[in-house]
Amino acid sequence: MNGLKKYGYIISLTGEALIVIQSIIFFSQLFLYRFLLEMTNFEGAVFLPLISIPIFLMTEFLILIVERKAIKYLDIICYIALLCLTSITLYLGGGWYIGIIFVIIGVLLRVAAKTWQNKVKFKKKRAIFLLIILVIIPFTSLLIQSAVKVRTARNIPVESMAGPPRYDNILYMTPILEYFTGVPAQDNAEIDFLKATIGPSGDYYKIGFSVSCWYSANLINNSGIWDFDPTWLYYKLNRSVDTNTPILLHMNGGNWGSCGMSNDILKELWANDSNCQYDQFDRVPEIQNDTTCLRDRLFSLQKDTDFNKYREIHVKQAGAILSNFSQNYPDLFVGCSLDSEIHLDFTIAGDLYYDYNPAVIGEYQSWLASRYTLSEYNSKFDKSESSFGTIDAPRNPVFGDPLWEEWTIFRHYLVQQNVELQAKWLNESGIPKNKIYSHQIFTKSGDKSANYGRCDTLETAATKYGVVGVTRYNYINPDRFWDIYDLNGTNWGIFEWNIWHDRVQSDYHLYLIQLKAMYQAGVHVICPNGWFEFVNPRLMIRNNTIFHRALVDFAYLVKDVPRGTAPDGFLNFFDYLYVYFMNFNEFQLDFLSITDFLDFLFSKLWSISIISTISVISVITIVLYNKYQVKKRLKPNTAD
Repeated sequence: MNGLKKYGYIISLTGEALIVIQSIIFFSQLFLYRFLLEMTNFEGAVFLPLISIPIFLMTEFLILIVERKAIKYLDIICYIALLCLTSITLYLGGGWYIGIIFVIIGVLLRVAAKTWQNKVKFKKKRAIFLLIILVIIPFTSLLIQSAVKVRTARNIPVESMAGPPRYDNILYMTPILEYFTGVPAQDNAEIDFLKATIGPSGDYYKIGFSVSCWYSANLINNSGIWDFDPTWLYYKLNRSVDTNTPILLHMNGGNWGSCGMSNDILKELWANDSNCQYDQFDRVPEIQNDTTCLRDRLFSLQKDTDFNKYREIHVKQAGAILSNFSQNYPDLFVGCSLDSEIHLDFTIAGDLYYDYNPAVIGEYQSWLASRYTLSEYNSKFDKSESSFGTIDAPRNPVFGDPLWEEWTIFRHYLVQQNVELQAKWLNESGIPKNKIYSHQIFTKSGDKSANYGRCDTLETAATKYGVVGVTRYNYINPDRFWDIYDLNGTNWGIFEWNIWHDRVQSDYHLYLIQLKAMYQAGVHVICPNGWFEFVNPRLMIRNNTIFHRALVDFAYLVKDVPRGTAPDGFLNFFDYLYVYFMNFNEFQLDFLSITDFLDFLFSKLWSISIISTISVISVITIVLYNKYQVKKRLKPNTAD
């Protein structure tokens, strides 16, 4: 076999080995998840990369044309099989392109060997040197990126965390624990088991638990006056005292508080359309058949609705209990988060937009009047309104249209105002601002659903009566956590988090990398969801031993050093290398549809184009070089 062709085969096999390794990782993770963590079917999106198989088959066809009969049938079969696996590992990440680069380099060398055979001598030393260069090149980019990220990584100010343990410099890990038996001994034992499983705690790292305070669902009718029923709240607080375990309360009422529960006052409020959100066609959400479970985000966020008046009363009643608990047990009260994910209702499939409640339209008119004079408004939006009271909100969504964008800004204001009000009520109840956290969805900048549908971009989490808190599942780009830090500083929390995805549900390294990324950006409270989880079993932490191991290892890294200052808890070179190798990016794992997946593929076109361009240029160079060398050898000797 020609020496150059031999090196080509070696490099090709190296690339194929990388592809196979990534495939083994992929299928082993699916196996672990499918048979050890949860008995369930896989999401169809996992196998969407199979659509790229024709691309790789075309690659083999081109190789066949170049080398013709020189390619053996066995070689073709192996390539097709391995490249089919490559198409699946495309969904995994970096291994696919490193493998593909190796395969392409190997193919080019084989083509070169065929072209140069019996024409140009290829020195052995030059071949070895070329082989080394070609093997190193594919890894260089990943190595450089990883080294640069470590060198330029941000850290929180160490001075702000210095000193003996206190609330501000302690990291709290409080998994969500919603299931209680009502038997104190059993529930206390479960809390102790939770701490032992994901521990240990330390001077600067405390393991606790978090629970919901259903302030709009747990109500009692006292002679016609509906008050908050504190029975379950006291029960949960007592579990904290009995087990000496820190506790955080999720103040769930506006969105999820009626879930699975009902009472007469909520039904009355529900029946009154003035309390509900309207779409652009002046319709309220359809009434559900199951009247025991009110739909979440049914109620309008307008501040003067009857529902919001009751909400204020019940939040303050529950807040007073928490304030008293905080004063009596300051080391046990971690704080409270606001309603989970305050945002407008949205329906992507139906292209519906909320809230066109008449009271909201009235507030919109007043909001405009505070921003413009009538002449300024008419001039800017090309209108001829006689008064602000005649202005209606735009009904036709035209993205980029000045009036639609103005309406969108107001809807963001409506959401943020709702966040602000609840934080204000809790603060007025006696809870300090540094223990009141918002609880908004954490999305990347420019997300269309967050901006136009839900109207709950990260900025809506900011409040002068509390600090920033977010919700996010799946992988999160480590750089994104600094967006939260830049908005609020070192006191922020993530109040629902888990790697909720078939692809990496059993990836220990990814759990640990995410924990490190949060820690380095100054997170104060982390609430993995959930210890028990029966609605979405994939989220259940109690039986996820891989997640347990990551939490335990993370605890040992950070527990004895002030929050956010332990170097061992920071992302290192190998963490970044793993992220780049697996090609995790932004919130990539959160595929919702085929369209999202195709968007992901198109986002990688630049790398595919570079590889293709290099391949074409290499082939042309080989051909031209070959012709030049042949002509030089055959040139007549003019000296004779």
